[in-house]
Amino acid sequence: MQPQSKRDEDRRGAAYHEAGHAVVARALGLAVTRMEIGTDGKDGSGEVDVQDDEHLPLLDRLALCVAGLEAQDVFKAPTHDLAGWGDHQNVMDLLEDKDEEEGLKLRMDAHQRARDLLLLHEATVHRVAKALLSHSKMGAEDAQRLLSS
Repeated sequence: MQPQSKRDEDRRGAAYHEAGHAVVARALGLAVTRMEIGTDGKDGSGEVDVQDDEHLPLLDRLALCVAGLEAQDVFKAPTHDLAGWGDHQNVMDLLEDKDEEEGLKLRMDAHQRARDLLLLHEATVHRVAKALLSHSKMGAEDAQRLLSS
């Protein structure tokens, strides 16, 4: 069992990570239907279910992928080393037909786009992360309320 401080750090990191995805999704006009941390009994894990983003420009789709890691960085909320592994894989999948130079530029631009949106909606990120720490799981109605207020 992890020491309480590590558990708290992992939960806080997961809350900010998932809040980052949710807030950027909402800022891009996507509906968020579920937010959860502590999935599968792991303190540092989480998930956000978002409306299909295939209609968005590639840069926005990439920004949504990296929003969790950017939120952890911006709001000083680290968690375990494997956080964001699936997000990185999603980025690589989106960039599979791009050459290395173009892919690198798009990744850098996506991180900046996500960071800009997170800072623009900073109060909402904090509110969502705090709610996730309190309740661990929220459905569409609670997500909509938190992301709209």
